[in-house]
Amino acid sequence: MYYLSLNRAALIFIPPQEALNIAEATVIQVIIKSGKDLQHGPNNTDGPSIDMLAMYYDVQVEVTQAVRNLLVYDLALPLSFQGQKIDIDGRNYVLHGTRMPWSIADKLAGSLRWGIGSHSEVRMAKHKWVFELEMLNNVKDDSEEVEMEQVEGMLNVPGYRGLFG
Repeated sequence: MYYLSLNRAALIFIPPQEALNIAEATVIQVIIKSGKDLQHGPNNTDGPSIDMLAMYYDVQVEVTQAVRNLLVYDLALPLSFQGQKIDIDGRNYVLHGTRMPWSIADKLAGSLRWGIGSHSEVRMAKHKWVFELEMLNNVKDDSEEVEMEQVEGMLNVPGYRGLFG
């Protein structure tokens, strides 16, 4: 299984999923930026501190799954993301996500294929997701569910893990 790294762009492949009305295999660019570092502050340009990396390692699996679920939800119900911004609250972090135009998607169109014999073209999403990771000092109980709420728009899906996870 692949896990998202800090400050490194990744292309996430979402295969077709009939049950969710996702007809085409799609690739979406994602990056998780180490935002508000507890040690270096929000304007840090030196990269994440050792503390930030250690804290991220502890939640990396959860963050990757939350982002992957969001991407599937975005493809299945794209009108839910009219506001383009979302917060994902985890055990000891908040991911501040922004859906933005992906300028190189058109240039990559037709360049990726998947399946046996590479016959199926992969669609490039017209947007990408950029997340700023904010680590919190107060650690929530493991039994609490991750919550997702849209900052601008109409999405509010507490306990969203059950939708696609």
